[in-house]
Amino acid sequence: MKKQIFLFSFFACLSFFGSRAQVYYNDAFRYTYRPMPTGSARTLALGGAQGAMGSDAASLAVNPAGIGLFRRAEVAVGLDYGNSLIQSSYLDTDETANRDKIGLSHASAIFAAPQSSAGQTIQFGISYVRTHDFRQDSYYQASNPYSSLADVWTEEAAGIHAKVFESEAANNKIYDLASLAYATFVINPYADDSTQYYTEFRDVNNQLVAPILQEERIKESGSRSVFNITAGGQIQEKIYWGATVGIEVINYERENTYKERLSRTAADGELQAFTLRQRYTATGGGLYLGMGIIVRPIEPLRIGAAIQTPTGFSLYETSTASIESESVGFSKVSASIIPYEYDFRYRSPWRASGSLFWQIKKYGFITADVEWIPYRQMAVSGSDNNFDESGERRAIRENFRNSIQARVGAEARIGSWYVRTGVCYTPSPLRKEAAYYDAMAFTGGIGYRLQGFQLSISGVFARYASLYQPYVSQQYFSPTVERTQQYMQWQVSTHWYF
Repeated sequence: MKKQIFLFSFFACLSFFGSRAQVYYNDAFRYTYRPMPTGSARTLALGGAQGAMGSDAASLAVNPAGIGLFRRAEVAVGLDYGNSLIQSSYLDTDETANRDKIGLSHASAIFAAPQSSAGQTIQFGISYVRTHDFRQDSYYQASNPYSSLADVWTEEAAGIHAKVFESEAANNKIYDLASLAYATFVINPYADDSTQYYTEFRDVNNQLVAPILQEERIKESGSRSVFNITAGGQIQEKIYWGATVGIEVINYERENTYKERLSRTAADGELQAFTLRQRYTATGGGLYLGMGIIVRPIEPLRIGAAIQTPTGFSLYETSTASIESESVGFSKVSASIIPYEYDFRYRSPWRASGSLFWQIKKYGFITADVEWIPYRQMAVSGSDNNFDESGERRAIRENFRNSIQARVGAEARIGSWYVRTGVCYTPSPLRKEAAYYDAMAFTGGIGYRLQGFQLSISGVFARYASLYQPYVSQQYFSPTVERTQQYMQWQVSTHWYF
């Protein structure tokens, strides 16, 4: 699979249908792209616009200066329920898969010191926020009259003598999918040239003997979360400042089950069907620093700015794959590759944000954020000399663009009740095919506050389109799955004040 065929290979990031080599800029994008706002139920309901609002511990990951607006100690926790729905269209056949999910979205504790005689205060806080939720399922299926995944493996095996594959299978040391396909009789060498291969899904004229029934189910799990240790304060209620150390953790897992079956009964002794199962995991963490400031030039207005350094992640990945094949008149045959383990590093881009907050007396407020995300600054590197770092860097620069996420929210106060709404717009980070991954999230919620307690409930709806390509063939038809991804999330947050 060539890296230069970006649109297709990039959106095939969920699949390992190529050789053992991994395309790591796909992982960098997965861990960076964030179309949903994050935070507490209050900040979610405001579209994630929280940079100049302050007084919410979940917002400290956006602008740590917000800690300067706390006047009392606080403990907060939030739980959420979400549903992801992916509609897939593949060769004029539509399928839908959805996934329910529930979990801890944020937790925090803020310690506020009394104001000094000079009008200054110092606050300290610790917080946890889940910034990315990878949990989702997708499914597609259709009859393909043009090509098979087995075609790709014949191309990848070309030039390798069959004796190499024979030796790997005999010693149970299979390293890649082409060798695995050979060991399970999905591909076979020509009798007159043992370095060229064919699949029995094609006849002597190199045409498919019948359409191929294809289907794939993909299950993803995991999250990217941040633990912040933040300190800050204020001067004369005019300048608020803060700094934070962020500890980020990535935990990602994917399981693919891909099946092909000939749409008619194969000839005696020939291939009828095969199933490819794959599992991939990546775990690791890193550190970043964040700094922010909020100024109040006039009583109702706050202006905020914040910057966050890149996070340098150290990640450990594992992958496994197996194939089970069926041939008419024979027992099923199965084999597995040697589990693959590798250490690599991922550097997230810088993030810089500017924000406004306007208090409308005691009736509510409006708030807005813009956040700069320079995707072209993403970087990946490997733990050995075989890693193509320059190629990865070139692919990132050629195929991504820097982006600005915009968030706007408003809150109205009615006695002890609060009504909130907002919107979050995430433009596509792709230089080409910008219609894909161009996301819009609509938010809303309510809150109720007593003397030492606040309860908030929020809802978020987000939607965007993407492409996914099961495989890329150099000679035959390469199919594409068009996907519409929808996310709904409900969150309940409680805040206790002391």
